[in-house]
Amino acid sequence: RPDMALYLFVDRIIKNKTIDMFNNGNHARDFTYIDDIVTGIIKALNKIPKKDKSWGFKNAKASSSEAPFKILNLGNGTKISLRKYVNIIAKILNKKVKTRYLPMQDGDIKETSSDIKETRKYLGYNPKTNVTEGIRKFIDWYKEYYSI
Repeated sequence: RPDMALYLFVDRIIKNKTIDMFNNGNHARDFTYIDDIVTGIIKALNKIPKKDKSWGFKNAKASSSEAPFKILNLGNGTKISLRKYVNIIAKILNKKVKTRYLPMQDGDIKETSSDIKETRKYLGYNPKTNVTEGIRKFIDWYKEYYSI
């Protein structure tokens, strides 16, 4: 999506435009390649959860119900700093990055990461695309799509 970090950074770096890095680039995120998410969704669709027979109003939990469902977290399970992420993009593009460092935005979060331990165990979910490979695949797509 054009509003996501990878698209914005690649687009601006290719066009020699300045990128904004909030929190002076000290954020960390868990970037996940789309193919890994799709694989997780397909695995989840193919594994129908069992009804929780021990469920009752007196021992109700947010992640439990009489109805068969399962809450799963899909992601990569590895966080990376925004600065490192941008440096990987620049290295693949073989370009210098024009960066404007800005303070933290209101409501933003310094670090996010997906905990996929339960999903690995339950679905056998194991993301295969590391961040560098995912960035490279995106850049290849971007260049082909925009005929660069």
